[in-house]
Amino acid sequence: KPREVYVNGNTAVVVGLGIYAHTRAIVDWMIVNFYYIADLTVAKRLRDLSGNPVSTPEFYGGQPARTRIIQLENVTWLPTPERATVVGDRLTLTFDTLLDGGKKPAASAFTVRVNGSEVSLAGANAVSMSGRKVTLRLAAAVAAGADVTVSYEKPARSWLRNLSCEYAESFTDELVLNFTGVSPATAAITSDAGDDDIYALGETIRVMLTFSEAVTVNGAPRLRIKMDPSYGEQWADYESGTGTETLTFAYQVVKPNTAPQGIAVLANTLQLKYGALRYASSGKPAYLEHTGLGHDANHKVDWQAPPPGVPHVSDVAITSDPGDDDTYALGDVIRVTVTFSEEMDVTGTPRLKIKIDPRGGEFWANYERGTGTAELIFAYEVVEPNTSPRGVAVLGRSLDLNGGAIRTTANQTDAHLWYAGLGHDSNHKVDGKTPSLQDVGVGRTKVSLTYSEALDADSVPPANAFTVKRTPQGGVEETVGLSGPPAISGAVVTLTLANPLMDTDRDVKVSYEKPATGSDNKLKDRAGNEAARFTDRTETTAPTLVRAEVNGNIVTQVYSEPLVTSSVPPESAFRVQLSYGSNMDPFNPASVTVSGATVTLDLGERRATVGQIVNTSYARPTNPAAKKLRDLVGNEVEDTGVIRADNLTLPALESATVHRDRLTLTFDVTILRQMLFNPRLDTDSVPAD
Repeated sequence: KPREVYVNGNTAVVVGLGIYAHTRAIVDWMIVNFYYIADLTVAKRLRDLSGNPVSTPEFYGGQPARTRIIQLENVTWLPTPERATVVGDRLTLTFDTLLDGGKKPAASAFTVRVNGSEVSLAGANAVSMSGRKVTLRLAAAVAAGADVTVSYEKPARSWLRNLSCEYAESFTDELVLNFTGVSPATAAITSDAGDDDIYALGETIRVMLTFSEAVTVNGAPRLRIKMDPSYGEQWADYESGTGTETLTFAYQVVKPNTAPQGIAVLANTLQLKYGALRYASSGKPAYLEHTGLGHDANHKVDWQAPPPGVPHVSDVAITSDPGDDDTYALGDVIRVTVTFSEEMDVTGTPRLKIKIDPRGGEFWANYERGTGTAELIFAYEVVEPNTSPRGVAVLGRSLDLNGGAIRTTANQTDAHLWYAGLGHDSNHKVDGKTPSLQDVGVGRTKVSLTYSEALDADSVPPANAFTVKRTPQGGVEETVGLSGPPAISGAVVTLTLANPLMDTDRDVKVSYEKPATGSDNKLKDRAGNEAARFTDRTETTAPTLVRAEVNGNIVTQVYSEPLVTSSVPPESAFRVQLSYGSNMDPFNPASVTVSGATVTLDLGERRATVGQIVNTSYARPTNPAAKKLRDLVGNEVEDTGVIRADNLTLPALESATVHRDRLTLTFDVTILRQMLFNPRLDTDSVPAD
């Protein structure tokens, strides 16, 4: 099927054939064609000036919808130059077909003459090709007004050819149009996009080219404009201006044209389209080069935008107040005000869409009030788990009547509902998640509550909002008093106990009840979402081994929370490994003590030396009767696995002897060696007398 069709008088011109992989006919091919009506319901058909459609008596698709098939006279010729121009030192040959850029002739295949004398090309790489054009770079610029010709002699290899592998024949003394000193035409968008700077469906975009002198037009030239960012290019067709210095080209907006960044005019895209453009004074072909224009925000396009004079949306804004923290909390209402060009009556429940980010989804804000005025308000109540740290966005073109109507109060005309929308606004963030309790930590004198997010440090509940219980050994459950209100830091609430817990206490629990009155005395996040009440929560996270260190014959294991000091496992539950070269010597410590979050292993007669690798581990005893490492609420430490201890051991004195006037101190490592291999040890470390 053709790429495009246009009609001129009694001639229909079909451009861009679709013959297998080809877009043009090949020399000597047999080509047939016919005209048919693919859809009998389509109104646009070939007709004469009286409106009579072209006769289609033959059957096609079971219906009389096709003309007879006729064989075309194939007058296709080999690639031929349509036009040759020169500006300064650049000579351009424009062919009638796209060329194969991979077959570039050598510079010696071309001969250029200026005023009858041959001139040189600028070296072996003076030939370049692009699309339908071959450009020759001359060794010197051509003077304005000089007569220039170009010849091509088909070389032995790398011939000029098109994409169908048809080769251009040699040609001699092709006349070159000399445009040296002639300025390119200048482009400008001259149509008015209206107060909103947007062309709507059916509106016309006009581009004016201003030439250096008056030009005459024959046929229907055109130039390219570009939608953005990826909405393609369109042809603006010649409209008026022949006989003047300015030609106007026009394009009418159709569905789905969109250019939110504005229209661009593509440079040097003026196409004669089988017509002609000549200077009025001389009749010579005009210089077709022209400037381009970048995307212009004053000339945007949206086929859904309201046409002039139609009642429409003039503004959209988020008008609710999220508070000092710019954040809507759970239950807060987000309101969007849509302002129309005149007063509107509303029936039913229209709605529009807002977007939560980054992946929080889209939600309908329903009509709330405003009928009889120009400002209609739409509302959405924040629910869990709405979250929008980047802020709320209002989606453009999302106003939906939802079975209702929005009409002008004056004459009940339906309003045009298009609007551009609003991006995510950091002044209107959303936090619809309530802070949740993640962990309970129990120490000897403090209980910590860790939440899922930072809390409002200025909203502190009273001490009686919390209840801490314990069960003494052999006793019954009792309440543990607090010494004052809780402390809030980030996501952690800390309760200080009036009396410390004992190692023998069991079932330590904590509860929280929101105060019945007041506003700034409840646990809540910084957006104002209140934390839920909870009952009898206990610590469930077992202590973990955080790090270890060794100093001589003492290995210290440090855990993530305090341990019960009276629950000391046997020495066999702990392992220590000392390295000797590539070998590790494992053994059990001589004794074990527990204090706070620290377990101390005494190695007895064994001792780590400076720089020695030391590993340690704990394995929970399998004997049910054996004591185990546990925290104050009874969570037992799991097997830790082997970790490497930080070796803090310093050189140790093994012996001291004296002989006459010499006192000798013998250490467990070579001091000189440490000075060589430890940059922190130097001669300054030798003690003074």
